[in-house]
Amino acid sequence: MRKRLLFVLPVLLLGATALSAQMPSVDFRSLPPLPSVATPAPCSDRAPLACPPAQKDCSPQFWASADYLLWWVKKAPLPPVATTGPFNPDTFTPGVDPSPGAIGSPNTTILRGGRGVDLGTFSGVQLRTGYWLTPDRSVGVEAGAFLLERRSASFTATSDANGVPLLKVPFFDTSTGREIGANAAFANDAANTFGGLAGSIRVVNTLRLWGADLATAVNLHDTKTLRVDLLVGLRYLDLDESARIAQTASPIGQPLFAGFLGNDVPLGASITSLDNFHTRNKFYGGTVGGRVYWQVMDQLELSLLGRLGLGVTQERSAVGGLSTLVMPGVPTMTAQGGTLALPSNIGVRRGSDFAVVPEVNLNAHYQLTPYLTASVGYSFLYWSSVVRPGEQIDHNVDSRQIPTGQTFAQGLNATSPSSLMRRTDFWANGVNFGLEFQF
Repeated sequence: MRKRLLFVLPVLLLGATALSAQMPSVDFRSLPPLPSVATPAPCSDRAPLACPPAQKDCSPQFWASADYLLWWVKKAPLPPVATTGPFNPDTFTPGVDPSPGAIGSPNTTILRGGRGVDLGTFSGVQLRTGYWLTPDRSVGVEAGAFLLERRSASFTATSDANGVPLLKVPFFDTSTGREIGANAAFANDAANTFGGLAGSIRVVNTLRLWGADLATAVNLHDTKTLRVDLLVGLRYLDLDESARIAQTASPIGQPLFAGFLGNDVPLGASITSLDNFHTRNKFYGGTVGGRVYWQVMDQLELSLLGRLGLGVTQERSAVGGLSTLVMPGVPTMTAQGGTLALPSNIGVRRGSDFAVVPEVNLNAHYQLTPYLTASVGYSFLYWSSVVRPGEQIDHNVDSRQIPTGQTFAQGLNATSPSSLMRRTDFWANGVNFGLEFQF
């Protein structure tokens, strides 16, 4: 065995030497370098909403956000519905002297109405979600909805047991051609020439606003610092409002200066009169607009959204009135009509009008984690044509329709107050604070 190995090894060495003599020599330093392979940046290092093209594969495809809203709305229009003024029952001559507390009478003070009602600050919520249909985020769909709380603003004026101060719901009496009103409270004179009333006036305005939208997003431009999307879609808005004027009155003297359906009201009885004006507006339309994202820093981004809605507002106005007489030992009596809501304008009216709804949103976004972003911003919404309850109140009233009036006439075919469909504009604006989740 050893002899065979000693024979084979010299043969292998001789063969290797001959083969190496025939091969050309190679200088490995002259060879070109191997191509380098770029390592992609991790998805966690990308911009929150504007990925550079090289990182499109890690851009978020789905996102959802929730915002807390702190908004203000345009004041609720309201004509003068509660007034007072100086009144001396011992020197006042009914039918001769100007009606105290009436519009235009000396020293009349408007307690409620005339300048619009501030409804205060509204809290609300806004939810939005979206999904990019293509991996490069060039086409997507998104939907959103917002809701403001229902808020009320109330006012109450009450007299003492002697009917002081004077309280009145003012109007122009078309049957006499004079500015007068319905008294809720006024003092009795010392000689007991005419009776007085002790009572109150309460005015309540309420409002609720909400809306929803659906849009298709098409990307027009996308770089690491700037992204521009076109938005085309549908929009719905819903504005629900009411204005209620309630009066209560009780006789405090003789002869009685209070009535119900043409009959005197005895001492110890009480009268309630209620006027209710309710409106609802629904906007249906298409929208077109755009949204721009600007990357300010690695984790900070600004966005601006502007869009215009064009469509129709469907309007509904409902007017109701009711008067009630409560007397001890007698069943409660009711009659249609209050003071400003009477048979001539009670009922439901509907209409429609072309409307324009522009909207602007400005937001700052800060990326907390690769999947979570915090935002703060400002929004402004305008609605060009709506009906609001205060605009439906007619100041002209035929006092012979008022169930609690002294001149009530049963079965009167009066034309005032008339049914109105007055239109005005509306706006809402405020700040928002939210969180957005994306993956």
